[in-house]
Formats: sequence, C-alpha cells, structure tokens
Amino acid sequence: MSSDLDFETAYTKLNPEQKIAVDSIDGAVIVIAGPGSGKTQLLSLRVANILKQTDALANSILCLTFTESAANNMRERLASIIGREAHKVAIHTFHSLGSEIINQNPEYFFFGSGYNPSDELAQFKILRSIFQSLSWANPLNSYNPITEEYSYLKDVQASIKALKSGGLSPVDFLNLLDLNAGFINFLNPLLQDFFDARLTQNHIQKLPELIHNLQTFKSDSDLSTNTFPSLQATTLRQLEQVLINTQNTELNRQKTRPISEWKKKFMTYDNSKRLVHKDSKNLPKQYALLEIYQQYQDSLHQQKLYDFEDMLLEVVKVLKKPNTQNLKFNLQEKYQYILVDEFQDTNGVQIELLDNLIDAESASGNPNIMVVGDDDQAIFKFQGASVQNIIQFKQKFPQAKQVTLTKNYRSTQNILDIAMGVIELSDERLAKIDGIDKQLVSMVK
Repeated sequence: MSSDLDFETAYTKLNPEQKIAVDSIDGAVIVIAGPGSGKTQLLSLRVANILKQTDALANSILCLTFTESAANNMRERLASIIGREAHKVAIHTFHSLGSEIINQNPEYFFFGSGYNPSDELAQFKILRSIFQSLSWANPLNSYNPITEEYSYLKDVQASIKALKSGGLSPVDFLNLLDLNAGFINFLNPLLQDFFDARLTQNHIQKLPELIHNLQTFKSDSDLSTNTFPSLQATTLRQLEQVLINTQNTELNRQKTRPISEWKKKFMTYDNSKRLVHKDSKNLPKQYALLEIYQQYQDSLHQQKLYDFEDMLLEVVKVLKKPNTQNLKFNLQEKYQYILVDEFQDTNGVQIELLDNLIDAESASGNPNIMVVGDDDQAIFKFQGASVQNIIQFKQKFPQAKQVTLTKNYRSTQNILDIAMGVIELSDERLAKIDGIDKQLVSMVK
C-alpha cells in the first residue's frame, strides 16, 4: 500500500454508515446506496481495508461494475489511496471478466478451438441467411418489399440478445416455452370459468380461489428467473396485485375495475371465440424464435465465431458442467473477496456467474461478497434491472449485513424531495416491500 496516512485521511471523512460497510470485511454485505451517497469512495476504501486488515493479495480481490469508464474511475480512486497495488486488483466489467476467463483457459471453451468474436455485421448476415431459408408458414417469415427487409429480423436479433443476457441457452428457452405452454393449457379453462359472466362483486370473492388454483400447477422445470420469469410466476404476481387493488378501492362500484383492467390487458378471444390468455397466441412465434435462435448458434459455431453475449453464457455453461469443476474451484480460490457495483442492474446470466464464483464449500453459505445497489434505479428496468436482485440476495444470504446510505452529497434537499415524490409512486421499492427507510438527506451546504 502507498501509505496508511492516505487511507486514514480518507476513512475519517466517511459517515458512520459508510464506515460500517468499509469495516465489514468478512461475509456477505449488501449496501443500499442512493444516488450521490459516495459509493465509489466506499468501494475503494473497502478494497484498501481488506489489504490493510488481511493477508489477501491484491489480485485476489475482484471488483465488478458495468462500464469501462466506471472501472477506470474505480481504479484511479483506488490508486490515490493504495498506490501501485491498485493495478493488481481485478477490476472488471462482467464481460471483460468473461473474456479474461475464456482467454486464460481456452481449453475449456468453444471446443478448444480458435474462436473469434463476431461483429454486428456478421451477426446480421447470419440471421438474414436464416430468414431467407424460413418456410412460408413460419409466423416470423414476413418480408417487406418496400424496405426489402424481413419485418421481424431486428426484433429477433434483440430477442436473442435478451435471452442470452438472461442466461437462457436454446435448450433452456425450449424448456421455459414448454413450461409456459403447459401452464397455458392449465390456465385457460380456469380463466374461462372465472369470466363466464358479467363482472360483479362476486368475482372479488372468487379471486383468491382462482389464485390458489393457479398455485397448484406443478412442473419439474425450475427456470423462472428475474429476466424471464415463468408465465405462472408472472400471472400469480399480477393477480395478487389485482386482489390488493380491489381491497384498496374505496367506491364499491369501482372495486371490480382492477379485474376488468387485467382482463382487458391480458386476455383475448381465439378463433373459436373463447377467452384465452394472450400468450396463447404468442406461443407459435416464441417457438419460431427458438428455432432461429438454435440455427443462429449453430451458424456461429460453424464459422468459429461467438458474439458479445456468448462470453458470459459460455462461461456459466462451462462452470456448471460436472467435468469442469476444477476450473470453477480455481476461480473460487483465485477471488477471495468480491465487490459488485450497480447490483440492481445485474441480469440473469451475470447473477449465475456470481453464484458460481461464491458457492465454495469453505464459505459455509456466507461468502465474502459485498453488493452495492439502489432499488430505486431498478424501477426503470434498465437492461433487465430488478429490485428482485436485491431481495433475492437477502434471501440467499440471511446472515448478510445490510447497510443503508441515505446521506446525499450531490444535490440540495428540495431537488431530492421532488425526485422522491416521483419515485415513491412505484410499488417496487424496498421502502414498501421491506420497510427500509430510504429518505435521502442532503449534505450539500
């Protein structure tokens, strides 16, 4: 380290909550950090404190963030505190970590061959070639003669990217579709029975029974994720909220409105004029997407290419294989301490990668990981962001220490109050779900 004086000087400027996070070195820690609460300084000082208080080497500390600029900013901040050792700390974006794991262990990935990353143009050409070979009956085979392009091509390209970001391979996607198809067959008769007459107050009384019946659907698959929850999980969550909304409606004549609104949004009529869930009509396109996804992956491999999203998906796939557990154990041994910034923005495949890095037996269910997130930023669902990431972290690690940062060093109080007035309209906040006090207090003088 450069000098203890640099650390001590910076440490004394921390507020009490920040000091708790910096001092909590061992075990799982979750920091709920609002904007302008000094989280970058906190992360840097916690790395410095790990090196100060333990015999851990700098390269055994892994810091993960979402952009190269954020990674560079963290390294510069760390260098101002600990000097040259900052360049030995493993500071990565999730994708640069995936790339490094592949490059340092090529024998485990892409059949041990010399695969290369594909650019956007190569990906587009592969997909266009697949679309050209689709049968006329394929629900995604729609060609626009004016633009001379396939109508669904860009949507399919975005969907494949989203599936990979959510950690779903073609096989996983098939299993999820089959799970949803089975649930739809179970769901539609129940919905038809529920909506067999004009909506009245009786439907409010019948709604708990409908929810209970939907809960009885069982499947061997367990593919529900934050990014791609099963249709059963999504429908139950929606109807439970509908039930709550009916109880919160003051006027009796409006109490059925939440049920009516859900019906309008999620139900339609099939060719036999029967009420069905709208996903019943979407399933053929979803299965067609699956077929294109599989062909796309096959074409990439045939050309010895992989795309940006494949890096993390491939790493997770390899780490889960029984015959490559030595690679997983080596990575767990290498990274003794893990820190994750912007945790609310993590998607399904990133969560899976983290899970594989921290589930060492030696951790005894309480690994040395600190995650820093802001559930209010998750409201905007940026790239799959979800407050569920934070909630599920607390469920995975019930022993985790929780620190909430409410002191803001960037904005005046009136600006914070206006912003909070907008944010508080959302039901998906830890303040409402978990009762956490997140009212920001300005420290700007």
